Amino acid sequence: MKTKNTLHIWLVLCLVTGFLLYASTLTHAESLPFSLDTEYAELDGHPAAVLWVTPQKGYHTYSHYADAPIPTSLNILDAQGQPAAAAVLYPQGRLTPDTFEPTKQILAYTARFPIFIRFDAPVSGPLSADLSMLLCSDKNCVPVQQTVSLALPETLPPPSSAALEAYGQLGKAETSPISSEPAFPQAPPQQSVTPLTPLSGPSVQFRPRKPR
Repeated sequence: MKTKNTLHIWLVLCLVTGFLLYASTLTHAESLPFSLDTEYAELDGHPAAVLWVTPQKGYHTYSHYADAPIPTSLNILDAQGQPAAAAVLYPQGRLTPDTFEPTKQILAYTARFPIFIRFDAPVSGPLSADLSMLLCSDKNCVPVQQTVSLALPETLPPPSSAALEAYGQLGKAETSPISSEPAFPQAPPQQSVTPLTPLSGPSVQFRPRKPR
């Protein structure tokens, strides 16, 4: 009898602990300073998913192409947890001061941005996308590891205007990199001319000679 009571207590403790851990995970996910939504469409004749990431106001995340501790990256996995045959395409990002080194310019996503997932082969079965990024404000940084389920419908609509525009801008930086060259050609430097000071003395007048 005593053994049964002990097992019952341990079972209750395990259930309570599991529930608390699950609730803590949900609270942490809901408190992260960003939101996600997924769009499915046909791009260039291929099925595609567009993962829209919206950082909270005041936050940015490092671009996939940034020289940063945790650049934004997305891994697509099949139902067996193996890499799926998909091309993941990222926007270039915007030049912004680095949180850790304000004098350094880095590529970052400062507003809502898309990550394109294009499938060049038929898709079968459920897929998942593992998102990794570092969200930063001028006060703190929050590492993010989140998994998103993907389920492509049989019939795909055309992409939204926002997705189509962003897809056409892939590979282009949102602002031109800072250059040491002047933005416009400069005129050649003018030579310095020192004004002449008139000589002092009586004025002399010249009269033309009369013909003989």
